Amino acid sequence: MTTYSRMLRISWNDHRTNQSILEELDTIAQLLNDIQRRKLQYFGHVMRADNLCTSILHDRIVGTRKHGRPRRRWTDEIKDSATGKWLSA
Repeated sequence: MTTYSRMLRISWNDHRTNQSILEELDTIAQLLNDIQRRKLQYFGHVMRADNLCTSILHDRIVGTRKHGRPRRRWTDEIKDSATGKWLSA
């Protein structure tokens, strides 16, 4: 939000709500949709290839993982964007 305020040259003393700033920047929703569309297009491109990258995505690599919480993978983001969960975050 700080970056958006600077883009619009709004001082922090103006006491504007985040919602009013986002409404003024109406293009944010369009940018998020473009990002999600491009992620899904690239995912389709990667999945059609037959190389090391698709082997990694399909968990065909032999080995062990570290202990602890599993890291967030790129496929997790793709699943969230396909189901619409990214909109609520």
